[in-house]
Amino acid sequence: MLEIKKTIQISAPAKRVFDALTIPEQVKSYFPIDSVESDGHLGGQFVIHGHADGLPFTDFGTIDRFESGKEFQYTYWSTNHGTDRLPENHMTIRYLLTEIDGETHLELQHLNLLREERMQIMRGVWDFLLGNLKAYAESA
Repeated sequence: MLEIKKTIQISAPAKRVFDALTIPEQVKSYFPIDSVESDGHLGGQFVIHGHADGLPFTDFGTIDRFESGKEFQYTYWSTNHGTDRLPENHMTIRYLLTEIDGETHLELQHLNLLREERMQIMRGVWDFLLGNLKAYAESA
């Protein structure tokens, strides 16, 4: 199974970082997407609408873990990955947060990337997205 793991230190409390990851209005303010729909609870939906290379996409996700300030995980399938909407084509994004002295250590895991080229692209995308998250959370 292909996966990406990245870590980042954010000078903000874990609750602020968690909210930035899970509240649709906040996600949209720093991720380059059109909209997010979220039920904000375990088993709920987490759907992202956006554009990549000029084409619209939708990530259809289900929240697998939701512990405020500690962990957020969703499993999703995307219309822009060129796969059928089958369980084996779903990927998982997991955020683990640990707060120490008012700062947050964030670990990202992107699991079940289906192809090597997708993994290589997403490494750069995650550097960009985590940088945006850090800037947003630290300025709030």
